[in-house]
Amino acid sequence: MNQAPSELVHGIYQSLVDGGSWPELVLGLADHVDRTATAEQIAAQNKELLDHFDRADVLNTQLVGPEMAGRRVQDTLGQAGPDIQLIDDDGTVVYNTDGASGQQATQNVRTRLARCVAKNTVESWLESTDGHPHIYILVPRTQTQQLDIASPAHHVLLSRAVDLTNVVHRFAAQHDLSGAETQLLIAFLRTTDLRQAAAALNITYETSRKYLKSIFSKSGQSSQAKLIRALLLNPLMLLPTPTQPTEPVRALRRFALLPNGRTYRYFTLGPESGRPIFYIDGIRGGTLDCLGHYNEVSAQLKQMNLRLIANSQAYSTRPKPGAIWTDFAQLAEDVGQLFAELGFSQLPVLTHGYGAHTALGIAHARPDLFPHMMLVSPSNPEFKHNNWREMDFSYHLIHVVARKWPQLLERVLPLLSRSMRKDIDGFNAKTARLAKCAHERAIFTCPLFLERSRRLMDVFDDAEIEHFIEEIKLHARPRLFDLGAIQTPITLFHGKEDQHAPLAGARQLASQLPNATLHELPGMGHHHMLAEWDWMMPLALDPPTQSFNPPPASRRGSLLAAPNPE
Repeated sequence: MNQAPSELVHGIYQSLVDGGSWPELVLGLADHVDRTATAEQIAAQNKELLDHFDRADVLNTQLVGPEMAGRRVQDTLGQAGPDIQLIDDDGTVVYNTDGASGQQATQNVRTRLARCVAKNTVESWLESTDGHPHIYILVPRTQTQQLDIASPAHHVLLSRAVDLTNVVHRFAAQHDLSGAETQLLIAFLRTTDLRQAAAALNITYETSRKYLKSIFSKSGQSSQAKLIRALLLNPLMLLPTPTQPTEPVRALRRFALLPNGRTYRYFTLGPESGRPIFYIDGIRGGTLDCLGHYNEVSAQLKQMNLRLIANSQAYSTRPKPGAIWTDFAQLAEDVGQLFAELGFSQLPVLTHGYGAHTALGIAHARPDLFPHMMLVSPSNPEFKHNNWREMDFSYHLIHVVARKWPQLLERVLPLLSRSMRKDIDGFNAKTARLAKCAHERAIFTCPLFLERSRRLMDVFDDAEIEHFIEEIKLHARPRLFDLGAIQTPITLFHGKEDQHAPLAGARQLASQLPNATLHELPGMGHHHMLAEWDWMMPLALDPPTQSFNPPPASRRGSLLAAPNPE
């Protein structure tokens, strides 16, 4: 067996304590993989490297002791404000965010802890303290890894004074519950017994079961215990109630049961009477789905009289991700049936990043679906930059590592994502420093973008990582369709300073498409669409001419000028 390069081995373990070292590690891995001729040779020569990643994954769960847990609690949960105790097997509180440690937990907590350990289950309950309801969540050490704040050596007790009505209304807004379903959920949360909840609302038990079944369907839960857990373990549910709440604009998350038997999950944003655009960020959605600041985005769409119909397949707080597509022909079938269910024969499509590859695959399989395509910052999986080492680490990971050694991707991404969850603001800050233009730096330091990133990481769990890995593999493999057969009119916008999808790749893509026009944007990077919505989005419906002159990068988009999120 060949010995793994010492600098890579060092980098793997260094990444456990220094998340900022990941770009260098990924570049080193990509360089190592690129020098090996075939995937078979890579696998044969580098088994030891995979073993080191496996060991690092184990160490990652063991290195988080009480001191590190305290720091991570402050970093990741401090804004949400729950009180946290780490408890030993004998009931001793070894860490406490709201008091002294070294004392015994209360008798009630110790009794519940014994029950949790015996059944290996999470227990949650409501308790009145000083006349105010508190949510308590007791997590045995065998399940604390899901919280990402403690080592497996300690049990975790979370608690917070909450407004139960506010908790349920937030959950209802996320899952589009009806008024009757919301009221039942409030009563059920207070009693944790469906019969008692039905009696409190003066409805029959059968009616309450019908409402609960609908709640299960909309929220993706399958039991009463899982529903309570989804309500009380969701970090967003522990956020304090604003002192002067405003009525939020909601993205309406919807489900379509297609004639082929598959369920398509999507959402709409903007006025229902607005001119519709189908949006694709990637096969499983992402950017818009977790943007979170619907008020600001919706105001832009209302002003432009636009309605977005977007994939809502990933990063959307649902524990069970939506349909998994294994090829673009299958996805095209689903999209066509979704359009028919919505009453459309075709819609213009707007894409960002890898969404371009997805949309082109759909257009090849179903040329009738898109009258016009607008590809923003399109990634071209067939193009390899001559100076790829100058690109960002996402490019290294997807276009080099994933293509030549997919098995390594399965080891890297879980560790990388956990590292990013610990310090997503630090990752964004480093990305901003490495950006080649002021426009991209402004986006990565914009409060709206930072909040979006935090929300993405909040729900980017291990299940989503598995789907993300499969998505990357699909994008990394050779294209299985002929671009020259796509006759749809296509407009491409690409920043000249894009470090994730090189401009040369967009130029190659445009040259291979029979009816495409490329507009190059000086002084802009990969994420410019997140700032420049107000002039870009209408062009998906009304394509620009070849002589179109885009606004300068110095102008800045309206979303960058939006007020800081609360």
